[in-house]
Amino acid sequence: MHETEATISTSRRSSRLLVALCRNNYLQPRLEFKHLLTIHSAGLFALRRWPFGKQMARLIAKRSDAIFSVSAYNGEMLNDLVRKKVPADILPMGIHTQFFRQDLDIPSVRNELGLTTGKVILYIGKLSEKKGVVYLLRAFKTILEDEPTATLVIVGTGDLEDSLKTEAKTLAISGSVVFAGWQGKSSVKKYLAISDIVAVPSIIDSKGETEGLPVVLLEALASGKPVVATRVAGAIDVIVDGENGYLAKPKNAADLAQKIKQVLEMDTNTLSQNAADSVQKFDWQNIGKAYRDKILSLF
Repeated sequence: MHETEATISTSRRSSRLLVALCRNNYLQPRLEFKHLLTIHSAGLFALRRWPFGKQMARLIAKRSDAIFSVSAYNGEMLNDLVRKKVPADILPMGIHTQFFRQDLDIPSVRNELGLTTGKVILYIGKLSEKKGVVYLLRAFKTILEDEPTATLVIVGTGDLEDSLKTEAKTLAISGSVVFAGWQGKSSVKKYLAISDIVAVPSIIDSKGETEGLPVVLLEALASGKPVVATRVAGAIDVIVDGENGYLAKPKNAADLAQKIKQVLEMDTNTLSQNAADSVQKFDWQNIGKAYRDKILSLF
């Protein structure tokens, strides 16, 4: 062990490869450091597409002292890339749960946001294919049959914004859909506070890609809001069906609508409390401690 020792944590694809190469004793015989790798879905999908991506993945994994995956799904993807079981700790990105605890005057916030009546179904995220928002719009058309005063609020922007607005018009529901655009964290907290349910309708897109674990899912739970997510990637690591939320089939508007209507019709007090309780392990204080403990164990 050399006198100078450091710990390097990487998540960007270029950084991972550079550090892996530097750890090759042939290239840097006197360089000594610990390399921690955090894997996200975007990097894994890129490696899957690139020529020699599997070879690069094996090199990166081999030269990492510890590996973190933000979801079990991502961990399995890495195993598939390197063609063997890779020891990895499942450790998602954390949130500051205290920030999302309800301390707002709900009637005042509803009035501020112009959402004074009816149930509010909330989506927060990028408007891209893998987010599955088009299926939420189709599900919402069915929901309106039983909840005609309900509003679907879509917070976020993206490449599919125009086509989603067109879809809402085609479905004749645009009068009940609010495209709120990008919102800062304080505004996101307000939308979460006044929502009755948060939908996370993620899918595996036409490129075969999906997301790891949407942070908004954790934020919704921290806000004590019932979540209906799809059985895709990291959502199944967090949502216990019927306990702190519900899981619907991906790309299935009918099943998504049924699960959302089920929640809207029930007494959600227990569900909301379970949601808030279940997310505490994802607080940054706990996530940070897990990272710290792992780093210290390497020395």
